[in-house]
Amino acid sequence: MSKYKYKYSPGILEGLYYMIVTVDDKNEKLFEEMGKNGYRLVEFNWLRGWKFEQAPPGEYTYSIDINDDTDPSWVTRSPQMKSSWVEYEEIFVSGGWEHVCSKGGCHIFRAPEGTPPIYTDNDGLAEKYAKQRTTYIWQLFVNLLGGIFCIALIWYNSLHEYIWGALGAFCLFMAGITGCKALNKHHKIKSLKRK
Repeated sequence: MSKYKYKYSPGILEGLYYMIVTVDDKNEKLFEEMGKNGYRLVEFNWLRGWKFEQAPPGEYTYSIDINDDTDPSWVTRSPQMKSSWVEYEEIFVSGGWEHVCSKGGCHIFRAPEGTPPIYTDNDGLAEKYAKQRTTYIWQLFVNLLGGIFCIALIWYNSLHEYIWGALGAFCLFMAGITGCKALNKHHKIKSLKRK
């Protein structure tokens, strides 16, 4: 039996596109279930998905946080980035959470079951959703530009029009998905502010 196990995010569309950001609640449940089955989350790989390592079964709670201002892979490049990462991580460590892995501005933390959640008030949750909404808006913008670029290439160059058409359609399709996700986070923020 292998020491490692790989799994993709729940949901095929989310699994194909931005596995971390789009389905954080489902991913957290997946991590907890794998922990109960004797596998703990180690890292994330864009091609292979979530990497789990064999470990004694345990009851853990996971939390995914988005913070584009901190990225542990950049800490060696700038003293300012290192201090912001250390401050950011210290907030979670002081609450009983352990850093598991990060990809870009998305960070995953683990704590024993029963540890108080990272976000306990509506303002904190609204801030988390606002960060996710901003990420989705950027993805929407990039996908729209990619789709428009591919469609423009079809008009100016009939060579390989099927390839550019398929790529443009895919970009526009993904723009629709990210647009829906941004609207979803926007509605969650509005409902939290009403409470």
